[in-house]
Amino acid sequence: MREITAGELSKILKEHKNWISTYEEEGKHADLSGADLSGANLTQVKNLSLNKLSTVKSLYKAKLYPKLMKQVEDKYPHLLKKPKSEE
Repeated sequence: MREITAGELSKILKEHKNWISTYEEEGKHADLSGADLSGANLTQVKNLSLNKLSTVKSLYKAKLYPKLMKQVEDKYPHLLKKPKSEE
C-alpha cells in the first residue's frame, strides 16, 4: 500500500489543476489510485473533490472538510472503514 503525505497530495492536485486549465498540455492528471490516506489531515488540501477521492485505497481516520466527509460517507462509506492491512 502506498502512503502519501498531505504535502505530496497538494502537489499532485496543483499539477492536476494546471493540467485541466491548460487543456491537458501542461501539468499531470492526478492519479490517486491505491494511495493510502489513512489518518491524513486533508482539511488544508486545495481542489480536493469527491471524484478525486473515489480512487484512493483508504480514508480511515482521515480529516476532511465536513461537507466533503458527508459526501464520502454517502457515496463511498467503505473508504472510511479500517483497512484489512491495519487490523
